[in-house]
Amino acid sequence: MVFNSDLSLKIGVILIILLLAGAVFIFQRRHRYNLVILTSLSILIIGVAAHILYGYYQPDYSGHALGSDDAYISYRYSGNLARGRGLVFNPQERVEGYSNFLYVLLMAGGCLVAQAKNIYWFSCFFNILCSLITFIIFYRYVKRRLGEPLAASAAFLLAVSTSLWVYISIGLETPLVLLIQLAMWIAAEEVARGHSQKTFLLCLTMALAILTRADGFLLPLVVILYLLFKKLKRPLIFSSLTVISVSFLYLAWRYSYYGDLFPNTYYVKISGPLIQRLVSAGRQFSQIFLGTGLAPYILIFMISAFTFLISRFKGRKIDLQGNLEDIFAGALLAYWFYAGGDHYRERFLVILFPLGIFMLLKLISRFSLQKSFLFPVILMLIAGLQLKSLFSDPRFNYALFKYDYRIALGEFLGQKHPGKLLAVTAVGKIPYFSDLRTVDMLGLNDFYLARKKVDFFGEPAHNKFDFDYVLSRKPDLIVARVVDLNSLDLSFDIKEEKYRANYKPLYAVNTAKSSAYSNIIPVSNFSREELNSLIARGYECIVLQRK
Repeated sequence: MVFNSDLSLKIGVILIILLLAGAVFIFQRRHRYNLVILTSLSILIIGVAAHILYGYYQPDYSGHALGSDDAYISYRYSGNLARGRGLVFNPQERVEGYSNFLYVLLMAGGCLVAQAKNIYWFSCFFNILCSLITFIIFYRYVKRRLGEPLAASAAFLLAVSTSLWVYISIGLETPLVLLIQLAMWIAAEEVARGHSQKTFLLCLTMALAILTRADGFLLPLVVILYLLFKKLKRPLIFSSLTVISVSFLYLAWRYSYYGDLFPNTYYVKISGPLIQRLVSAGRQFSQIFLGTGLAPYILIFMISAFTFLISRFKGRKIDLQGNLEDIFAGALLAYWFYAGGDHYRERFLVILFPLGIFMLLKLISRFSLQKSFLFPVILMLIAGLQLKSLFSDPRFNYALFKYDYRIALGEFLGQKHPGKLLAVTAVGKIPYFSDLRTVDMLGLNDFYLARKKVDFFGEPAHNKFDFDYVLSRKPDLIVARVVDLNSLDLSFDIKEEKYRANYKPLYAVNTAKSSAYSNIIPVSNFSREELNSLIARGYECIVLQRK
């Protein structure tokens, strides 16, 4: 009998969560709400731990086994800053290839207390801490607004949001962004309800949002418009001054340090025709809508927005009190579609889970459904939709022993080829662990490629490349994946006919889900048939060496 570790792990996690979910409903019926919160926290921690230890962050598995590849781009900037090289990707090259300034600074502190190879685990600890604070703040707010029974239900639904498990453990800034966005929403609602003492907290969250993400200005602008509509003069003045002053100082520093008002990431991510970006986002959205458990919440947002438009059409007086969550959701979705979606799918939409949960429970409260037999049925159906991704999403294809070929290759190249110039499409783990000067073939950390004009849109942040330019940089090593076995063409239009005059295959790297006896095999003396056979067995990453 073959042991299926993936299925066994999933069944184990599901059984534990079902037992804890049963405990939630037993405790809630007996009005032991503290036990409900502790049990929900246990579910969240178990889910996050399971994904850190056994899950993945993209369907290519071994390239995203220990954190996402993009997280290590931020870590490289953090590591260089901690070592006194400056906030740079390559020493003495000032290019802003990150979009999470505050998180990079925080991870630089992590680099000072943890070894380079342990920075992912430090970021996981930090992200879990941010998420626990988010959980507590959300529970306490729902308790104030809707009462303790519904607050306990909100905590449970948030805990079984599997997307949160992924993005807490991804190694990126998503949990910090979620915490700031949630705190901003709550502070703005409290200010609108007459709690003027929350104005300082609102201004603080707006400042942190601008510093945490390159697009962090979006929700602060939404809040300012909300305050303007509500005619809340004092909070409006302080909020506007905060956004203007923080933005001005940040832009002034960016221009003085990098010589540009916009981060390099802007030019890479917002590119290609708008219509193609919208179509790409639409395809992603259909997957997210059906596969992440966001469907009921998005439907509630849509119904609320439709009701608002009908009221406006009929000329009724509109009061936005209590509708900021719907405005937040609309603004984020509009921007997400404008950018063409995201390489990490729902990463920037995780705030929709607490916003949607609150709107759902507010609707249930309005019709007093929490006292009906339908209430636990509704909760279990929504929880089931969220947990469904454990069996439908390839990121949850668990493995007992995870293998990450990019980490293995980065460490190998750093030992075997120190001082060489590397060109690579995945610029996270391989440059981080090799510490080699690197040409980013997709432009995120390259000034020229980022500003290259393109008339197509393939995937967010992955449609700017120019192999002729890369060849002009004369890298010693080129790393990419094989896309055509017959011709040895590599990903992102790296044609064999272009590179074979000056480059030859040096290594083939195992990209399968599981580690092999030898994961990196020298192939400089292989015949074409031997190399093709090796690639067909899962060694799909090729390292080219300049002749």
